[in-house]
Amino acid sequence: MRTGLRRVLVSGAATVGVLALLLLMAGLWLNRDTSTYADGFSESGFSEIEEGMPYEQVHALVGAPLSMDPQPVLETWYYSEDQPEQEDGTWVFNLFGPLGEVRFDEQGRVVSFSGEGTEQLRAGLSKAEVRKLLGSPSNTRPARSKLLHYSSPGNAGVYRARIVELDEADRVSRVIHYTTHD
Repeated sequence: MRTGLRRVLVSGAATVGVLALLLLMAGLWLNRDTSTYADGFSESGFSEIEEGMPYEQVHALVGAPLSMDPQPVLETWYYSEDQPEQEDGTWVFNLFGPLGEVRFDEQGRVVSFSGEGTEQLRAGLSKAEVRKLLGSPSNTRPARSKLLHYSSPGNAGVYRARIVELDEADRVSRVIHYTTHD
């Protein structure tokens, strides 16, 4: 009788151990980095990029981007319930929460808007009027900026976005890095 109980306990412990190992392996598989990076890209080089740096220096540090996303001549304000910029400079977004977007022309007048919370807006409002209605934006994107994408997402797993924003003079205006989990 005692031997039978010992077998059951050993067998149960082995099953729990195997299940724990399978869960650990599944967690590692789901959290693997599936990002594709530009040729010549390195995290150490990316961490050396600073605001005001000319594109030539960026290129020397991390090579050419995978893609470039030129922004139309519209300044864009983003509104979110949570404040995405953290103290350490990273950005956190609730991808399923409300997000509003307001785009302005060169005179600072609303030309288009979308998303939750923007229903009371209309074309032609000034930036001051938008601030009065919606408050300060969570994030802004200046007119004529370019986004240099040094990574792109895979099919599943972890995506580490690595993006450099350039101003009109092709100088770094912002370094954007965030991580998403599928």
